[in-house]
Amino acid sequence: QAVIDAWAKCPEGGSAQKAEEILNHLRSPVSSTKPNIYHYNSVITAWARSKEKGAPQKAESLLLEMEADYNDGVIKVKPNAVSYSCVIDAWAKSEEKQAPKRALHILEHMRNLYFEKCDEDVKPTIVTYNSVLNALAKHDPGDITTAELLLTHMEALYKSGEVVWESDDIAYTYSSMIHMYATLDNKMAVEKAESVLKRIQDLGIKPNPVVYNSVLNVYARCCDGDSGVRADLLLKQMKNEQIEPDFCTFNSALHCWARSPEENKANRAFSLLSHSREFYSNADGKSLLIAYNTVLNACASSHSAGNMHYHADNDPFHIAMKVYSEIKNAPHIKPDHITYGTFLKACSNLLPIGEERIRIIREIFHSCCIDGQVSEAFLRALQIAAPTELHNELMKKGRKGSFDETIDSIPAEWRCNVRAA
Repeated sequence: QAVIDAWAKCPEGGSAQKAEEILNHLRSPVSSTKPNIYHYNSVITAWARSKEKGAPQKAESLLLEMEADYNDGVIKVKPNAVSYSCVIDAWAKSEEKQAPKRALHILEHMRNLYFEKCDEDVKPTIVTYNSVLNALAKHDPGDITTAELLLTHMEALYKSGEVVWESDDIAYTYSSMIHMYATLDNKMAVEKAESVLKRIQDLGIKPNPVVYNSVLNVYARCCDGDSGVRADLLLKQMKNEQIEPDFCTFNSALHCWARSPEENKANRAFSLLSHSREFYSNADGKSLLIAYNTVLNACASSHSAGNMHYHADNDPFHIAMKVYSEIKNAPHIKPDHITYGTFLKACSNLLPIGEERIRIIREIFHSCCIDGQVSEAFLRALQIAAPTELHNELMKKGRKGSFDETIDSIPAEWRCNVRAA
């Protein structure tokens, strides 16, 4: 068992095949040790985790072999709910177009075994249903009717006491449903996402932050003009219901403000970040940097108060300067290419052309090069923000002869720390 488990958990290619080879040895007549249900399920799980082509077919094939051998009396081990659920999970995680169809077929087979033979060992669990929902959400998000029928059935099972629904399972279930709703047109997506919260409450269940975060993500993607306002209302609802938000909640809410057309969105986003700092204390530096960059984006996509007012406390560019300064002075984070590029975008959109804009662009370019964060996006932002003469001067800096503006043409040290977003 230990050897099969080791191969099942190994991330290397071919590990699932190795696990199955050991299982096949145990199944052979020469082996004195016969496989048990844990051996079979470990190998099926290995195929579910595998990213190899044909992995779900391999998992299902092993399940069918086990089922046939048990029915023929060849082995005494019969598949259980874990066996079937792992095969469904293998289909859900795959890139196969037939995944939803196969997942639904296996679920229906489990239900038939449970009801017709009264076999408690194959009774579908919430994990089983969630894997089917995941297959639908990932591969066929447009088939909302099937997903809603499945969800209604799950809720009925919960009400009747047939299944136990833990907090993490609830979050997974309804987040998958919200993900599917996000494919609808904007207004319908928002209405459906909000209806999920009511469905959970009608069951007498307290939603956890993951579900609220999913709704916030729909607001950010689908709200035409009131995403920030809706986000604030949802945060107040969480507070009233004594549901503790996490840093993902606030990052999603900040994204709502960044996408909002509200005139004061930069100030609202910065205020939200300032009041939520305690929730980032246990988060990694990447999550905090995402929050800062999102506020910068809210500033960069705002409307300027005018040439005479960009030093006012509530002016978007003044807020962008404060955010940039905080990032530079923070002990556990460093600005990345998104930080620098977004700040240049703020310069383009909010700062009038003149000596101060040129001075700031020089400073940003210098810092970005030193930090090795010059990316293609940064170069595009620089071309828009800097006057032609300044742009050519900066791009020639440290180089001799002719040059082009492709990312591969710039000095390696300028781009050595760029990481994909």
